[in-house]
Amino acid sequence: MIFLVETVAAPDQYFWYTLSSLLAAVLIYILWRYVGKTEKSIEKLTESIGQLTVITKLHEHRITVMEEK
Repeated sequence: MIFLVETVAAPDQYFWYTLSSLLAAVLIYILWRYVGKTEKSIEKLTESIGQLTVITKLHEHRITVMEEK
């Protein structure tokens, strides 16, 4: 039996450059989306902390007023 072995030509350099560029672009896109979501979460957290400090100051004031009575 004779088996015919076909050789597949290796892709040239431009194929690998293109592939790596595409993969880098996809990675940058994913990171960009993740950073955007993280920034939104941090903004919400900052707002919540700001509201908590206002509520805490208000409660402290009310406690001091009640203690004076």
